[in-house]
Amino acid sequence: MNSIERMRATAAGERTDRVPFVPTIYEHAAYLIGKLPTDISLNLDLLVQAQLKAYEIYGHDLVVIGADIYNVEAEALGCRVRYYPDSAAIPGVESHILQEGDVSELKKPSPWQDGRMPMMLEAVSRVKKEIGDLVPVNGTVVGPYTLATILAGYENFVMKMLSEPEEAERILSFTTAVCCDYAIAFIKLGAGVSINESWIAQPVLSPALYRKFVYKYHQQVVR
Repeated sequence: MNSIERMRATAAGERTDRVPFVPTIYEHAAYLIGKLPTDISLNLDLLVQAQLKAYEIYGHDLVVIGADIYNVEAEALGCRVRYYPDSAAIPGVESHILQEGDVSELKKPSPWQDGRMPMMLEAVSRVKKEIGDLVPVNGTVVGPYTLATILAGYENFVMKMLSEPEEAERILSFTTAVCCDYAIAFIKLGAGVSINESWIAQPVLSPALYRKFVYKYHQQVVR
């Protein structure tokens, strides 16, 4: 089996010749070409070069394109991101626009026009053109709950779920729409989609709160 056949069989629940090897390689790819995470987060050519180098070295069965993955959508929505041009630190959000603001004031970003979203789409397109006949290529999006915590601040959003549940629902509805728009853009390129949703993991979110607030939005995204 080649990687495409192996991943299709895995998705269908069929037996494969071996267990698929699917590391998710983001900032580490910068190291492989002698660059820093900030370098590949801001430069299209370096991002593509780094991902192709990672595939050359590791030969993984699914190539997921991304760098600074938790900040791309937030930045396009207006959050300020701190970059580190002189260190190996990963860029991070410095300002949470919903810490004080209202979600009704936000406009959904265009994946084709706003922030670094178009750069990530172009990176997926280029990598797919280079190796897409050998291996599946995915874009990456931030899941709706994680994006909500980034926009509002983690502790602040948890408190909203407990004390302002209607406001929490409004934010999750908005972030779900952002997630779906971005994911559909990758699908239109013929790519797959990987959803990064780290903030739903225990202990940062309880099963009860997940079932009450998040599960239905995950169903919507997957549909």
